[in-house]
Amino acid sequence: MATYDLTRLSSYDFEELIRDLLQADWRIRLESFKPGADSGIDLRCLTGSKGDLIVQCKHFAQSGFQKLLAQLRRDELPKIRKLAPTRYVLVTSVPLSPKNKKEIAKVLRPYVRRYSDILGKEDIENLLKLHPKIETANFKLWLTSTAVLRRVLHNAEKCQTEFEVERVRRKLPLFVQNKAFPRARKILATSRIVVISGIPGIGKTTLADMLLYAHLEQGYEPVIIQSGLEQAKRVYDGTSRQIFYFDDFLGQTFLRDQPGMLALNQDAALISFMEAIRNSRNGRFILTTREHNLKKALSISERIANSPILNHKCVIELADYTFGQKARILYNHLYFSDLPKAYKAAVLKNDFFLDIVRHQNFNPRIIEWLSGYVRVRKINSRDYQTHIQKIMDSPEEIWSHAFEEQISDAARNALFSLYHQFFGEEIADLEASWQALHRYTSMKYNFSTSARDFRLALNELENSFIKIGDGKIDYLNPSIRDFIESVFCNSHERVADVICSATSFNQIIAFRELWEERKTEQLRQALIPTEEVLGAIRRVMHQPHMRWKTEADGRQTGTYFDASLEHRITTLVVWAAESRSDALVEIADQILDDLEQEWKTQFVSFRSVVGILKIIEGSSWVLTRKGNTMRLRILGRLLTDLRLADHRAWRDLLEYRQTSAILSDEDVRRLNNALTTYRRRGFEEELAGCDSHAELQDLRASLVTIQKENRIPFKQAIKRVDDRMNEFEEPESEDDEYPGAPTAPQHEPPNEDEVRRLFSSLLD
Repeated sequence: MATYDLTRLSSYDFEELIRDLLQADWRIRLESFKPGADSGIDLRCLTGSKGDLIVQCKHFAQSGFQKLLAQLRRDELPKIRKLAPTRYVLVTSVPLSPKNKKEIAKVLRPYVRRYSDILGKEDIENLLKLHPKIETANFKLWLTSTAVLRRVLHNAEKCQTEFEVERVRRKLPLFVQNKAFPRARKILATSRIVVISGIPGIGKTTLADMLLYAHLEQGYEPVIIQSGLEQAKRVYDGTSRQIFYFDDFLGQTFLRDQPGMLALNQDAALISFMEAIRNSRNGRFILTTREHNLKKALSISERIANSPILNHKCVIELADYTFGQKARILYNHLYFSDLPKAYKAAVLKNDFFLDIVRHQNFNPRIIEWLSGYVRVRKINSRDYQTHIQKIMDSPEEIWSHAFEEQISDAARNALFSLYHQFFGEEIADLEASWQALHRYTSMKYNFSTSARDFRLALNELENSFIKIGDGKIDYLNPSIRDFIESVFCNSHERVADVICSATSFNQIIAFRELWEERKTEQLRQALIPTEEVLGAIRRVMHQPHMRWKTEADGRQTGTYFDASLEHRITTLVVWAAESRSDALVEIADQILDDLEQEWKTQFVSFRSVVGILKIIEGSSWVLTRKGNTMRLRILGRLLTDLRLADHRAWRDLLEYRQTSAILSDEDVRRLNNALTTYRRRGFEEELAGCDSHAELQDLRASLVTIQKENRIPFKQAIKRVDDRMNEFEEPESEDDEYPGAPTAPQHEPPNEDEVRRLFSSLLD
């Protein structure tokens, strides 16, 4: 028999479970017993011709038998006497022995007439075995059973995943199933892929976690994508049940380029991998993204815009949470929190919980923050209502108060040092950049330091501002990055501190990108190329940008940990044109020396190189400096490597040929000759190398664009691609949901009176 962790249920959850079990077992309808001055809030009753049947639910799983017995004697017996029921049934989450039942019957005599009217934990588990539909309909109970946990742990360990089973188990008591859950589950079941999008803090990651956890129970091996799609492709096995999980996939992959993931064709790789999953009956793929990131990706990537990605989208919105569900979210967070009773009582005072639930800024992330004692312990319980109201009215205050008042200079410097890295930071790398910043600011602002500051800072920040796992550090959630971003936007001194102590080029580029997006006066001041700023750039301009390692199969794989050389040059040229800085052009020219050395051993990234050429040619001021010399060096290399250009490169090259006003006749001739060679031989090689429907679609889209925009005939080539595409069958649709998944909706309080009843049990 399965064993269930009833401690994962709130008092209200427990009461609903018992109601459903007894209704199924007794084949009668149990109504909620109305709250009143003389009755217990956790009672159920049925009024009939034979008198009143009262069911009392006592959720004392964590308190134990002796406390249950004392509470029955002291508080419940007087209420029962006034109600005078014909039959009284007690149900408790406490394990009960025959002796325990005898003691309870003695205390509640004469209202308990037989021992079978006293049900303990073992009796509940027996009822669940007799009525399995109740178990599967109760999502949290189903997922916390020992049988499910055993299967989940087995599959997680088998795959050596970074998915933290215990972290999700801790989330389960807080989870409230909303309209988005069955919607996302159906998309995943029918198309094998779901893209969960929404605004920050709305519950995207929680929803994805629950979907993933449920699939682990069904035998799926999880693969948590941390380092990009190459990781997923290496372990993909179409013959076994696998579920891939890519959190914030657009924020990590496309919108913060390393050096420009679109240049590395990561959008095509994503679409190709999604197609592989769609064509596999055994694969599943869960992705999450902020809605504005998805819109941005659709605007900058034609491949993504033309892909079926929107067919798999499930947007989670505040409207998906009903009034009752929002109340349950607040109640669950408070019920299972470590808040002292005085704080919970403050929420109950004058029905303040109703104000929270109705607030226009209600958001699961805000509720999570406000219910953590570690984050409000310096707020007196008498001021807790005022503090909540302030946060609800201005959500940015969530981080501001703790950042300014509750953490050390060392901890603030750690948060600043983490900002430039969008993949999470290796602890050793973060410590190096933190040390430089901490040393610089301690001298500038005259505060003392110690050798233990870094570790103490991480201890301060963990689980409140940052998360640490598998040797990496990242912000706890995206809203913290947003907050740090706002700090930089409003403080040129803090930006200057990071730049002047920078240990990587990424730290400087991050502020240039922020300036291009936000254009604040404070950022403008910090990015004036003074001697101090130029000195910082020179110090990091030759820093390596890739870290190589040998895989088990002997392959060498590289990971970007700093801005690419192309990205550095692009940033400096744009910056130089804006600020009229000869020094920045000179630095860009020196970095070009490094890039030419790199080209001797690596392929040219055509999109990145064409991008640099366009930027240089777009500024007459840069061209009159060293810009034209740089342009000729870059163009010479590009024209030398044209034999390596694929269909994507030719789209960029031909667009550049059309728009460039200073290409020589000889340069145009070399481009045209190389294009002729591609049409004769290069296309055939590419077509032969396409092994998926997505790759063929991508090739076809490029050929159509080239033909349309350049009047270069590719009609026969496009037909060849169409013929190959017809060889690939579209994936079959699966209409069934995964077996064993809960299908019934979660009960919810439908009105204010029921919400009051729910919260009246908060202090039990």
